[in-house]
Amino acid sequence: MNILKDSESILKVRKIIIEKMSLERSTGDITSGELESNFKKDILEIEKDKYKVSLELLMNNEDKTLMINIKVTGMFEFESEIDGDVKKDLIEQNTISILFPYIRTQVTLLTSQPGMQPIVIPPININALLENLSKNDHRS
Repeated sequence: MNILKDSESILKVRKIIIEKMSLERSTGDITSGELESNFKKDILEIEKDKYKVSLELLMNNEDKTLMINIKVTGMFEFESEIDGDVKKDLIEQNTISILFPYIRTQVTLLTSQPGMQPIVIPPININALLENLSKNDHRS
């Protein structure tokens, strides 16, 4: 029995792309104030069982002397037929869970420059993040 093979996901990652990555810092104290972060997600079915999912982070400090923008996109595909509700959950939750570590890594890499205190985003509860994103979507 191959436990790993039997545990494989039916949702496959075909490609991960870092579409946007920018860091702007101006003169002044870039460590001042609390960091504000906003996430955006976009899910697009491009063909039957093939999805393009993007997660974007916009982060800045109070006086806008530090601004970070990172957008990561993944191409995902289902390899077998599954129930619609299960498919929806996998696309809305698992894809974001897969993309989020790429955002975390890029923030740390961008801020690990001389003269900067590296920003390390802690692991987060993806379900809580998605719930907050959903609340914000309904307010718009």
